[in-house]
Amino acid sequence: MSNLTACQTIAQWVAEFDLDHVPVAARTAAMQSWVDVLGCMMGGQIIDAVGKVRTLALNEYGAGPCRIAGMDHTTSATGAALTNGAAAHALDYDDTSYAGVVHASATIAAAVLAASDHADTDGRTVFTAFIAGSEAEYAFGRAASNQIFMDGWWTTSVFGGLGAAAGASKALGLNTEQTALAIAHALCRASGLRIANGTEAKFVGNGQVAALGITSAQFAEAGISAPLDALEGVNGMAHLIKRSPLELSQLDDLGKHWSILDPGVYLKPYPSCSASHAAAEATVELLHENDLGPDDISAIEVDAPQIVIDSLVYDVPNRVPQGQFSLPFILACVIMDRGFTVARAGPDALADSAVRAFMPKISMHHDPDLTAKSEAGEIGPECARVRIRTVGGSTIERFNSEAVGAPKKPMSDVQVDNKFHELATAAGHAGRADAWLQRIRNIANLQRCRDLWQD
Repeated sequence: MSNLTACQTIAQWVAEFDLDHVPVAARTAAMQSWVDVLGCMMGGQIIDAVGKVRTLALNEYGAGPCRIAGMDHTTSATGAALTNGAAAHALDYDDTSYAGVVHASATIAAAVLAASDHADTDGRTVFTAFIAGSEAEYAFGRAASNQIFMDGWWTTSVFGGLGAAAGASKALGLNTEQTALAIAHALCRASGLRIANGTEAKFVGNGQVAALGITSAQFAEAGISAPLDALEGVNGMAHLIKRSPLELSQLDDLGKHWSILDPGVYLKPYPSCSASHAAAEATVELLHENDLGPDDISAIEVDAPQIVIDSLVYDVPNRVPQGQFSLPFILACVIMDRGFTVARAGPDALADSAVRAFMPKISMHHDPDLTAKSEAGEIGPECARVRIRTVGGSTIERFNSEAVGAPKKPMSDVQVDNKFHELATAAGHAGRADAWLQRIRNIANLQRCRDLWQD
């Protein structure tokens, strides 16, 4: 580290950052995340709890210049960030990264879109801010390591305020000093508990941290003071994280090391916790290859590393968000549908009697060898070995290190676009999807960010 504080180091890079500084590979990866998360933001508006957040935001903040994604409603920057942040994560379909184990895109996109609408910027500004905020958050996550997540903190919120504040500051055109203040304000509010998994508090919390990015930038713009040593100072983040000290020197790598490429970002093929995806994909492949249906299967056993066990904690879900963290529910749906789609995140998802009847046939077991190999980076962190036992007495199995969408098995443009269309259709916007998708992919050439969701 230089003689600058960590907040100042990040702020200097963010304030000076330009889209032309981004290598082609990193810019391509960022575009995939951008398309993916805006699809999730639009599609997530169908979730009942998001509708409640939207109503609360409109009542609290009133009309304003900032668009709620895929809707005709506009509100203030804070209200839009809150609503769009909740929607982006509501289906648990948005991307994730092992640079801190975070859903950064859902947080950053909501913050920078709101800030850009508020400031009436062009599309290049919002996309630049999206990359800057994301890389700032990922650098923070890498500096802190994934142990914080393993300790029970919801790192999307713990790290996300910094990223949202950095991105919002960039979108608002704040200078280095103001950006450092914004980051410091956000860090002073850092929080997030992983116990929220399986409840609506999880995705609503993402909206709250996106809104925190907006208010932090506005506080800084107004000149409200904050501790610029909020990371390394006495009682700062580095001193409070006992088990995993922050390696702040990694912040000096901003613009040299691109976290969106290494460790990369995982785009999800299924609307559920990413810990379920390797098992779900392996199950789909075994069903197709062996022409199996529900009546052909007596049991499914899944061996998994510890992080998968810790993530998929609901064996018998009793509310829809729990289903997204329940391997028995997800695989039972896969058996019935040969896939896991947005329809299984709807209000009646848990009422399917055939799915409920099949769930007891599915079990998950910790495999210490998979844990050791995944922690050593030899295999995917959320890998799975799936064994299907048939009613005829045979056993078939498959090990899957990573599902499609992982950095080493990236989705193609076609797959990302198809996912966007799936979400648009689910949200009742099939007829608008092509126009919206074209604008989203060409965001750097859009004259006004406010035109993004126009008909």
